[in-house]
Amino acid sequence: MKFKTIFLAFNILLIVSFVFIFFMPFFLFGWDYLGIFWRDSWYLPLGFALVLCVADTWFAKNWKLFLLIEKEDWAGLRDYLENRIYVQGKASSRSVRFLINACVVLPDIAALRRLALHLKEKSPLEFVRFGLELGLPFFQENNAEGMKAHFGALAENPRSPKRDWALWILSFARLASGEADLAREELVRLSRKEEDPLLGLLAAYLLLSYSGEEASRAAQAGQALKEKYPSRSLWTPVIEEARKNLVVLVLGKLVEDALSWLYADETA
Repeated sequence: MKFKTIFLAFNILLIVSFVFIFFMPFFLFGWDYLGIFWRDSWYLPLGFALVLCVADTWFAKNWKLFLLIEKEDWAGLRDYLENRIYVQGKASSRSVRFLINACVVLPDIAALRRLALHLKEKSPLEFVRFGLELGLPFFQENNAEGMKAHFGALAENPRSPKRDWALWILSFARLASGEADLAREELVRLSRKEEDPLLGLLAAYLLLSYSGEEASRAAQAGQALKEKYPSRSLWTPVIEEARKNLVVLVLGKLVEDALSWLYADETA
């Protein structure tokens, strides 16, 4: 639905609702009661006017933002949000989220890296909140050392909303840089994450890099997941939900490989 249509429909709905309430006493009790009702309820029109004013002011402030999204003008959206965040100093969560999405769609890794540096200095809470997404440039560059530094700091921060994912990425980077011993303990723990099955699957898949007890634990974790999800198709809603986390989009190939391992007997 077009943004202008939504704006118009909202205003019409609000006005129609007010008109209905305005004349409701007449339909129920007649003209005589209408005057009495509005004499005692004079504040209702003020309330409606206030709601309409606040809503339309919000629409007006975000008009350009939503039009750019509607037109899928990602470069224009990036430039608009960079001005809002860097020049106007309005680094709201919504602005940061939209800018990250625009950078990913374009793709513009340099702009994403610039955002990370700005938030780290000016808005540390937003930096932590979007820490996973802001670390995507390290994936694109296959920069294991950068991943260890960035996601290691997130994993140690108690305010990080997705610490377990940060720990998994840290373990992934450690494996990539030949530090398997440092990754082992966290991967074993994460492979048991029942509340986040996709994370548990990816942790179990990485445990296949080991031999002996760790490989056995990978097999056990895989068996537990197969009991919960007997068919590969049952993972579709799980993965769709997980894709709200942009890191999962970047890890698409690894997710497919992990599922192929888990259901190897279906394709054998």
